[in-house]
Amino acid sequence: MSTDYVLRGPTVEIKQMRDETERWCFGCRKRLTGVHVLYDYPEPIYLSPVWAYRCDGCGKDRRQFGS
Repeated sequence: MSTDYVLRGPTVEIKQMRDETERWCFGCRKRLTGVHVLYDYPEPIYLSPVWAYRCDGCGKDRRQFGS
């Protein structure tokens, strides 16, 4: 029997890259620009940094239906 662990901890915003392409946001119900944000763990860890998207309107990634 194997046990899988999911590591969740505090992350720090490292970098932002502006995305001027207008994308449909299902939360705002319109086309808006956004920001790609790079998150990383503050302490050294074996996991890689993670990119996330943030809408300028609602502040969440709602580019896909149902999210």
